[in-house]
Amino acid sequence: MTDLSDFIALSLLPIRWTPEIAERLRAGGHPGDIFEQLIAERWPGQPERRAGITACSARAIDRAARGRIMPLTWGDPAYPPALAAIVDPPPILWIRGAVASLVDRPSVAIVGSRAATPYGLEVAEKLAIDLAARGLTIVSGLARGADSAAHRGARAGGGSTVAVLGAGVDVIYPPEHGPLARD
Repeated sequence: MTDLSDFIALSLLPIRWTPEIAERLRAGGHPGDIFEQLIAERWPGQPERRAGITACSARAIDRAARGRIMPLTWGDPAYPPALAAIVDPPPILWIRGAVASLVDRPSVAIVGSRAATPYGLEVAEKLAIDLAARGLTIVSGLARGADSAAHRGARAGGGSTVAVLGAGVDVIYPPEHGPLARD
C-alpha cells in the first residue's frame, strides 16, 4: 500500500481506535505499519478484514479521483493544525474546493439550531458577513438553519467558507443545499 491508501485504511478502522492511531502517528509510526499492527493485534487470524479494508481504500481513491475530491492526510502541511492537536484527529480529510481556506486564514465556527428562529438566522448570517469581511474563514455544517445562514453570510461578506459534512464530502445533505455547497 502507498501512504495515501495506508491513511485511508486507518480511517476505515473502528472509530474507537482513532485515539490510539493518533498516538502511534505522533510517536512517528508509519501509517502502513500502524495499520498492519492494529489488524494483527485486534483481528488476529482474520485476513478477510485486512483484504476488505484494503479493497475499500482502493475504491475510495478511485471515487475521489472521479469526483475531484482531494485526500488530505494527517501530517500533511495543509492539514489544519488545530484539528491535528485534538486527541482523536481523523487520519484523513476529504476536501472538495480550495484547501487554502483551511490553512491560509484564521477561521471561526458558527453553528446553531437547525430550527433557528428568524432572529437566530439573522444573527448567524450577519455575524458571518462581518467576520468574513474581516478575513476570517467561516466553518459550519451546511445543515438547515443557522449553519446554512452562516455559509450564506460568509459568501455575502466576500469571504471563504468551509462546510464540514457529516455524510461525506460527496453527499450534500440536505439536498436542497446543493447550490449553496457549489457556491
